[in-house]
Amino acid sequence: HSYCAAKPMQIAAARALDQGDDWLRTARQLYTEAGLLASETLGVAMPRGGTFLFFDAAPWLAPTDEDVMPLLHRCLDAGVIVTPGGASGDHYKRWVRVCFTCVEPAELKAGLALLSEILGRG
Repeated sequence: HSYCAAKPMQIAAARALDQGDDWLRTARQLYTEAGLLASETLGVAMPRGGTFLFFDAAPWLAPTDEDVMPLLHRCLDAGVIVTPGGASGDHYKRWVRVCFTCVEPAELKAGLALLSEILGRG
């Protein structure tokens, strides 16, 4: 087996090398705006850094749900993909990770609106 960085990460690295400080300044601004939109829309804390929200989804799960799979199925049915927190360890089986930098702003806004409806915030 071989491993390489995901294509978006390779593109980002190439742009950072080619465009330097201007690219980094723009990326930071766009990522901050996207993170703020995601946190405000979903009603969860804004991350201090990074490219995703990671939050406890227990309020949107049945008490008998051992993990977030029922919630993930509702998301998939609505056309939204989120990552189960259990991918980060057993202590996070009832958590969800939402990446807010992997799509264009208009697509992010549409996806967040769908997710907000699923979470009963829409």
